[in-house]
Amino acid sequence: MEKTIMPGEALTTEEEFLAGKNTYVEDGLIKSTTFGNANLDHATKEATVKGKSIEPVKEGDVVFGVITNVKDNTVMVELKRGEGETKVTRRNAQIPVRNISNEFVSRTRDFYRIGDIVKAKVNRIDDYGIDLETKGKGLGVIKAYCSKCRHEMMSNQEKMKCLDCGSIEDRKWFEKEDEYKPRERDDSRGGFRDRRSFGGRDNRGHGGRSFGGRNDRGRDNRQGGRRNFNSNGRSNFGGRSR
Repeated sequence: MEKTIMPGEALTTEEEFLAGKNTYVEDGLIKSTTFGNANLDHATKEATVKGKSIEPVKEGDVVFGVITNVKDNTVMVELKRGEGETKVTRRNAQIPVRNISNEFVSRTRDFYRIGDIVKAKVNRIDDYGIDLETKGKGLGVIKAYCSKCRHEMMSNQEKMKCLDCGSIEDRKWFEKEDEYKPRERDDSRGGFRDRRSFGGRDNRGHGGRSFGGRNDRGRDNRQGGRRNFNSNGRSNFGGRSR
């Protein structure tokens, strides 16, 4: 008996049947990619859906979603739709911290907040989930909401300003360039200078031979040495004169 089924709806389990036409596997369940009639063939052990075929999102496609959680190492996204004719059949995705921006990411909350609407590119799809990427211009937040009053925010390319309460926040705005810029080090703490020319080992007294090194205070030449032999082979220090 055939059953009408919706995209993303489960037909059966992966243990009982094989995924056939217009289906995919997620969390051990065989689900439909399209609207149509489900068919479970007990002879071939294949699950299929009769209906209009829908092209699901694949690696490299652009998708739109809503931020549902912001963690230290990843940002969780609920996918809403794909760009163009592609359809979203799996709703849960994430943006790993390494895929957020070309800039250095010290805090994920400086780039995304819960409720933001984002435009992202599918970086990887496997059995564990969907990884997204928002590096570069054209990807990132397309609509942001204030974390204090939840009203819509406006971008000036550098910061986001709430149109209601005036709060200022950071975001990875999709129109903003995010080219990699190495962090500058404070030159007063060493900087990028070659420290060897400013007191390095080659110039320090205890390491060099021409600035108070061992050759300048050798035992045979110093006046305060323990022993200094005269021409008769006797010591002038600590010995008895004859």
